[in-house]
Amino acid sequence: MAAGYLVPVDVKITADLAGMAHDDAHDIAEGDELTCDYSGFVTPEWYKQLCKMYGVLTTQEVVELSGK
Repeated sequence: MAAGYLVPVDVKITADLAGMAHDDAHDIAEGDELTCDYSGFVTPEWYKQLCKMYGVLTTQEVVELSGK
């Protein structure tokens, strides 16, 4: 299961997603669009309860509303 991480630009990363190594990370340039695919996020029960307590959507609910 993929997780979301933000890494400082001075750190060289090699991502290993689902056993597939990727070494195509690059510096983020000014004006680059940053996106995140929430569909790979895990939605544990404690997180659902926290979101409910604060009246916000879980990442899974955002995915469902977006039609992905």
